[in-house]
Amino acid sequence: MSARPALTQLLIVAGLALSAYLAALKFLALPCLGAGGCHTILHSRYGEIFRLPVGLYGTLLWLAVILVPDRSKRGMLLLLMSGGSVIFMLLQFAVLRSFCLYCTLHALITWAVLWLHAETPRRWTAPLGLALATGALLLTRHQIATTAATPASSSSLQPSTFNLQPSASSSSQPSALNSQQSPPAASSADPSSSHSSPFTLHASSSGLYWLGPFTEKSPALILSLDCPACLDLLESLTQRAYENTPAGPALYFKTTDANRALTETFLAAVLSQDSTPRDAFLSVTTLLLTQKDLALNSPATASQQLAAQFPAASTRLIHARRILADQTLALQSAALAEATPLFLPREGTPRAFFPLEALFPR
Repeated sequence: MSARPALTQLLIVAGLALSAYLAALKFLALPCLGAGGCHTILHSRYGEIFRLPVGLYGTLLWLAVILVPDRSKRGMLLLLMSGGSVIFMLLQFAVLRSFCLYCTLHALITWAVLWLHAETPRRWTAPLGLALATGALLLTRHQIATTAATPASSSSLQPSTFNLQPSASSSSQPSALNSQQSPPAASSADPSSSHSSPFTLHASSSGLYWLGPFTEKSPALILSLDCPACLDLLESLTQRAYENTPAGPALYFKTTDANRALTETFLAAVLSQDSTPRDAFLSVTTLLLTQKDLALNSPATASQQLAAQFPAASTRLIHARRILADQTLALQSAALAEATPLFLPREGTPRAFFPLEALFPR
């Protein structure tokens, strides 16, 4: 095989692999490997068409390019894909003002293969490209899982004075959101029991039991509000039925300079509601999810819009900041990985991948 046909086959394999990999990341709400703005671009509103990842359309087009024998039809498919790449490059730099290495490489590959379209693709490029995409996806999942499983020290997760714990029958109880409660009195589910978390989280850590009551089995869930997988998880939580929920997770919110204002406003909005903790949390979460793209791409603007929707939140900002300050100290002392969401069971290692029902142990 001469250099030109060989280069064509390699480029087709790379293009298909990139498309399939990006489609899988979007489907699973996973971060990209490496640095750059891939996260921002891939999980923006421009990362999907008709609720399907743009990468899926690219994958189908690459497979068609490989399988269609007619040169002119192959050229039309590549022209369509090249035109789409131009549009997405303009969106990347002019609208989202970010840089995705994978997306840019895919565009360059598409244009190169269009120039080389006279060369006939080999059928073996399809399974090879898909295999490479699968390998990259498994590597991404492995890296996230490995990062999550940091060495642990044994200490219990305990509600703090800022833990506004809902009662077991929250639908019939007065709201606990507007009071600063002390930790629940010691009982068979006393958090000072020997059942310990795999991480050192302060004895006075501010886990928020807004989705169910505290028990000795309650795990912890660490979220950040500008994380695609976290927002997807929150969406799943809003769709779950909560009747007879025996226990809930301790919610921790990881803050950064980028998402601090949004996280403060979110907590303040929940605290300002005159309803049960769970209902308040789920209602504010539902409204936040209506502006998911904004939360991912411009958390500060999302914070302003959330504050406009919940004017009373301004009266609870100081309380929200105290909660987050306490949580930040607890998370720092635990030396946790940066990855979110992160599930911390009472026993065992922390996990980045977990079933939703693991948050509500029986």
